Formats: sequence, C-alpha cells, structure tokens
Amino acid sequence: MLPFIFTALLGSPAALAADLPAARYTSEPRASYPMSAAESGFEADCRVRVIADERGRPVRADIDLESQPEGACPEPFRTQAIYASWSGRLAPVSVGGEAVAFTFVQSVIFAPHQEPEPIESLDALVDAAD
Repeated sequence: MLPFIFTALLGSPAALAADLPAARYTSEPRASYPMSAAESGFEADCRVRVIADERGRPVRADIDLESQPEGACPEPFRTQAIYASWSGRLAPVSVGGEAVAFTFVQSVIFAPHQEPEPIESLDALVDAAD
C-alpha cells in the first residue's frame, strides 16, 4: 500500500464552539495512492462530506465542493478519497444520551510514493570486497 495520509475535520467551528460531540474513528480509513496517477507524482487534498447513521456507519460520501479548493482534488483521487470514507468505522455520536445521525467533512491527503535513494557508496564497498 502506498503512502496515504488521513486527517479529519470533525465538525464546524460553530459546532465545536457549542460543545457538540465530535465524531471519532474506531477503525481508521485506508486508501491507496491511485496507480493511474503514480507517474504524475501529483499531490492531492480531497475534502469529503460524510453522512453517517445513528450507528456510525457511513451512508453517503461525496466530494464537498463548498470546502474543496479549486483543483485540489483531481480525478482519480476523488474516487479513492470517497472509498476511504466508506472504509472507516465511526463511533456512534450521542446528543442528550440518544444516538443521532451526523455529518462531517474529512480531508484526505495523497502524496506520491517516494522511492529510497540508492546508496552511492555501495559500489565502492562491492569493489573493495573483490
């Protein structure tokens, strides 16, 4: 699996100021850097709006165009970001002791896989061993 960085923006500033409960993952989402983008080396920051039911299971996930910076999430990153939203498991959110459906926006950041640099001194060590 290639590098994948996940961060969540769980709740709006107004919701946080009102001391409403924040969603939290019980099982972190997983996604891979899209193979079709591997040669390009692009980085992407995709914002996904997730709607979860009372049990914390995602029931809908779409790119959040309101918070998405222009051009920050090109295809094929969008598909992988939405997939990541479906793969995580959330703890239920309670308000007044009752489990409720909730919505949040998460940021899924993709960075290309970096191959390790070759060790230049290895050739010299091989030559010396002969």
